[in-house]
Amino acid sequence: MKSTGTFLLLFFTVNILSAQSAFKTPEELIAWLPQEVAGFAEDSDNYSSEQQLQGKAYFIAAKQYKKASEAISVVIIDYRATVQVITAVTSVWEDGKEVNNELIQSKNSTIGTNKVKEVYDKKNNSSQLYVYHQDRYLVTISMKGDNLTLLKQVITNLPFSRLP
Repeated sequence: MKSTGTFLLLFFTVNILSAQSAFKTPEELIAWLPQEVAGFAEDSDNYSSEQQLQGKAYFIAAKQYKKASEAISVVIIDYRATVQVITAVTSVWEDGKEVNNELIQSKNSTIGTNKVKEVYDKKNNSSQLYVYHQDRYLVTISMKGDNLTLLKQVITNLPFSRLP
């Protein structure tokens, strides 16, 4: 009887803690994104939504940041119950191959504890960082031009420690 009571107490404690450590709405996820990144101020072009994939929900949040005529886009996807999707998406990174041709330059790296895919699209003159965090989140940061150094600065200043 004592072990049943202990089990129930543990079960409810774990469920309560799990519920507290998850975003409950896409609006909570967008609130995670800061108001300013690398001297770029948040623009009014923000977006958050709940999406479905194979009957399982995930959240997307995006913010635009501007400074003069330049803009940085930050998108975070909380795959929540669809972890197999992010695993499939990022498994391509595991080969570790660098690409550098007339169209694209890309390589894998690590920033802090995060796996990162760095991409400079030569044809469209744009830079992207794809950041894989805690086997659950995919953060994409992008802007026009060859600006990978600036985007890495943005990544190091995002509040990853505040993610559940």
